[in-house]
Amino acid sequence: HVAGLTPQQAAKVIEEVLLQQHYLLNPRVSVTVEQYATQTVSILGEVHTPGAYMISTPRSIVEVLALAGGLTGAANRNIMIERHGSSEKVPYFLSNEPDVVFASAMTIYPGDSILVPKAGIVYVLGDVGTPGGYTMTNNEGQISALQLVARAGGTPPTADPAHARLIRK
Repeated sequence: HVAGLTPQQAAKVIEEVLLQQHYLLNPRVSVTVEQYATQTVSILGEVHTPGAYMISTPRSIVEVLALAGGLTGAANRNIMIERHGSSEKVPYFLSNEPDVVFASAMTIYPGDSILVPKAGIVYVLGDVGTPGGYTMTNNEGQISALQLVARAGGTPPTADPAHARLIRK
């Protein structure tokens, strides 16, 4: 039994047992720790490498998300954290502004689960520079029609902006 002992103490105990049981005459035992008892934190959703990551102590949400390679371009900044051992779900907003992120970083504990949902997508169609879907990845989770048209490359001279329509879901 070596639970709670340091590697050196465990080696000494094993040497003594080997001597007492007459297994070896002059045992030399070395104990190394291959892996410490840790728990995982599960990171799911819009991160570069979703999965379960080993952590042994509480860490900030920024550190934990970094383990998963950070957020993808389509990530919503409203993150959901499920606490280990309870059904408590804690919402957390991860700001784009570095000062705000480090000032308000939440602590993640071993066994917690993190879900990073996909951000909303807005589609720009018609006579614009680059029609397509654009994610709403700014801090507010909303965007003006003018900002969206600018993101889509603006309108060429052939477009008629007076006849533009906004269609909501």
